[in-house]
Amino acid sequence: MFENEIIETPTPAQKAAIERFLSEMDNEFEQPLSTRMPIADYLEKLLKYGHIIMAKYGQDYAGMVAFYCNDIQNQIGFLSILAVKPRYRGQGLGTTLFLTMLHAMRKAGMKCAQLGTSANNPSVRLYERLGFETIHQYREGAEYNRVMMEYVFPIS
Repeated sequence: MFENEIIETPTPAQKAAIERFLSEMDNEFEQPLSTRMPIADYLEKLLKYGHIIMAKYGQDYAGMVAFYCNDIQNQIGFLSILAVKPRYRGQGLGTTLFLTMLHAMRKAGMKCAQLGTSANNPSVRLYERLGFETIHQYREGAEYNRVMMEYVFPIS
């Protein structure tokens, strides 16, 4: 059974494990993380400004969602990364991590959640199924067709 672990102030062992997870997942992304910035720097940015939720299966980090809730003025949360190791895909883990993130954003006072991704990313179907709508399409360089998607939290 998977168990979620919310990482606020990681221990050195957790930080090293998260960095290993990101390194293992690097080539799973259409544009690897390491082509944008060193993975260690990316992790430091997440730890300083964002939130990280890891899913564990036993002692193995199986999946991760990282996001920001720092646009207080506009009350917009932003998904930075959603990643599930290939051997754990198809078991609902991505959906569980995603829903956990949305709950955390709502709890932090965000009125909507946004994300940017490749238009060809298979996860777009998940995002649409969970209520996200495409609000903008654009090109990033010559190779990447991108979409900006948004979910507006219901008024309670």
